[in-house]
Amino acid sequence: MAALTFSLTVFQPLWLLSPMRFLLYVFAPVVVFIDAVVTLFIRLPYRSFLYLTDALFPLYVLCGVACITGGLFGLGARFFCQVLIRSVSEDSSLRAPREERKQESKGKVKREKVKFEG
Repeated sequence: MAALTFSLTVFQPLWLLSPMRFLLYVFAPVVVFIDAVVTLFIRLPYRSFLYLTDALFPLYVLCGVACITGGLFGLGARFFCQVLIRSVSEDSSLRAPREERKQESKGKVKREKVKFEG
């Protein structure tokens, strides 16, 4: 403790002669202006973005889970309907796999002309 007191008393006159105090005094308005500009254009938008992302994250998760669940239910319902139609249908073309149906239908394409009455 005595060494600290001694060093402060010895070097205090040197601190008074230092140009650092003068430079800090002169550049204080510039430092305050730069701090205000950085706060206004960098810190404030960044903090607003963090607040919004933190507030909207539960909504993002809810929508994501709803989309995934809807897609799985839709695919499951489609598969269930196809199985149900194939098991109930008497038409053998519905029971055939998809590739066989494509080969069968290649030669049997019918085009009909539709007449509009007006």
